[in-house]
Amino acid sequence: MKAKNLIATLAVIASISVFTSCGGSKTADTSQVKAYVLMASVSNEIVESYVDEYAQKLEKGKVKDVYVPDVKISYSIGNDMEDRNPWIEKTKIVLKGSYWYDHGQRCYWKMNGEDTEEHYVKQWTWNNNWAMKDMDYLNKRIDDEGDIDVLNQLITYKYAAENKDDDSIVALTVVHGYVKFIQKKSNKVVKVYDSYYSKDYSTKSANSYYIVYAIDKDFYVLVRLTEEKKSSRFEMETLARGNQLIEIERTLKSYL
Repeated sequence: MKAKNLIATLAVIASISVFTSCGGSKTADTSQVKAYVLMASVSNEIVESYVDEYAQKLEKGKVKDVYVPDVKISYSIGNDMEDRNPWIEKTKIVLKGSYWYDHGQRCYWKMNGEDTEEHYVKQWTWNNNWAMKDMDYLNKRIDDEGDIDVLNQLITYKYAAENKDDDSIVALTVVHGYVKFIQKKSNKVVKVYDSYYSKDYSTKSANSYYIVYAIDKDFYVLVRLTEEKKSSRFEMETLARGNQLIEIERTLKSYL
């Protein structure tokens, strides 16, 4: 009996050492990873609501270190006209429309925040270059356009093309501010719900973990994080998403 108890005790100690020796994930709870988990998981409608929230903060001057000139131009609203800031309007156009597709799903975010910024600035600049190529054609489209939403976009592009020096600075600062805004939001709404060390996927040079994230307490994401031991490099694979925690746990169990 004593021998069995000793063996059991040693087994427990060995299992504990497996978890404590790796020290837990270095990246799972960082704003970089949580921002990606958030933006890769929420619906298009929620992403657009984040953009609208950010635009409102810009308009109220509540975003630090951004350059948004205080100007107003007229936009068509039904049968009426309304004065709006064209830089705020372009912010909404670019951030809502600059997505790409991966396996049939819209993507708005890259794992590296700098890569995300580069993507949005590139789209912002592309819109401006398109408008500058032929101002006569752009003016004709504005005169002929019957769709109010498209008309307002063309008016925004025209203003930005006519103020290209401001456009470049606004692009860099506003996009950088948006990335920081999403990272800050992810720290509030994305939490590490559970974490397991994966002995099978770990190697001499890397530790691997299964991480379950909770988004706003009613949506869950299961990922596998693999981190190099002697550097900051890591890889992440999304294994499951959904609002049913029991399904996420079943998927996790199948991997464990």
